[in-house]
Amino acid sequence: MEKFSHSVAIRELFEKPGLAELGPKGRVSAFTVHEIEHAFKTSVKSQATDLLRAAASLWNDHLDEAHQIVQDLGNTEASLLHAIMHRREPDYGNAKYWFRRVGDHPSYPAVALEATTILANHPDLRAFQMVASDRWNPFAFVDACEAAALDRLSITSVEGLMTIQGIEMRSLVSAIGL
Repeated sequence: MEKFSHSVAIRELFEKPGLAELGPKGRVSAFTVHEIEHAFKTSVKSQATDLLRAAASLWNDHLDEAHQIVQDLGNTEASLLHAIMHRREPDYGNAKYWFRRVGDHPSYPAVALEATTILANHPDLRAFQMVASDRWNPFAFVDACEAAALDRLSITSVEGLMTIQGIEMRSLVSAIGL
């Protein structure tokens, strides 16, 4: 997508400290829906700003608001946000449905590259084969998130997954144009 010049306020929505939970639980450090809407109030209405607003909502733990935005957008980035939202909900089957609709997204190579380093430090995550032949496998990541939700992974591995989820969001937001 084309790169856009967005306000500092929009950029800050993705820079607050702390990682998003793998599930629907909110963080104390997350921006409120009102703060997110305020950051976008001077933005020109476009599909890119709608996608960024959905991504900011999702990153700041407002899954319902993100879902309302992406369900009416019909592009690959909206499908990817939709998939991530359902993964966090958690509705793993529906997440995989939306990941199938995404196909091979342009943000995946960056995710694979950065995730490889994290996966090297977490032996119990290697079995999920999230990166194979330098390609990102979002379905394996969904499976790993489900294992985390079922308390089948160590706390440090869950933190590794949360870090990868942050990489996934940064890569997607970059592809959208921020």
